[in-house]
Amino acid sequence: MRIRLLINKLVVILLCCCMAVELTACSSQNRGRQYTVYYTNSSKDKLIEQNYNIDIDTSIEDTARQLLDKMNVKPADKNEYIIKPDNVTLLDVMLDGKAIALNYSSSYKQMSTQVELLFRAAVVKMLTQIDDVLYVHFYVDGKEALYEDGTVIGALKKTDWTGVMYSCIMQIIQVQGLLKSRKCLLIIRICQ
Repeated sequence: MRIRLLINKLVVILLCCCMAVELTACSSQNRGRQYTVYYTNSSKDKLIEQNYNIDIDTSIEDTARQLLDKMNVKPADKNEYIIKPDNVTLLDVMLDGKAIALNYSSSYKQMSTQVELLFRAAVVKMLTQIDDVLYVHFYVDGKEALYEDGTVIGALKKTDWTGVMYSCIMQIIQVQGLLKSRKCLLIIRICQ
């Protein structure tokens, strides 16, 4: 009788140990990090945030790809829209030190200035959430992306979207035309 009681206790202890191991394995599978993915409104003049979880063991490049892919999925909310036009294709994502380099197809150049500005802001704000990513560098067909005036955009950091406010306000004050002031108002809304 005592042996049977001892065996029952051992079985119960073994079952408890197995359950503890199984629970630990399940909880480690649910380890994830929350990121903000950006969409826009119907006027394409404001960024709208959505949260998205990615496993913490995912590489930096794969995390960037997942976030960029998620940004191209139509949100459930009818008032939220994908920023990037359908014809703009991401060709490559590369980690270069503390920067993520994004190479887009030549159709990137066909984006309107307003959409391109909103898109760049969303991508930079989104990808610089990734640990060890400080900059995002845009390329078009393997060449550095350019501003309208032909200067290289270069590596952008998250704070670039707040530092430009002063120069935009100065442009508005100098009354350099309606189009430029509209761009600056867009940048101010992005930076909020």
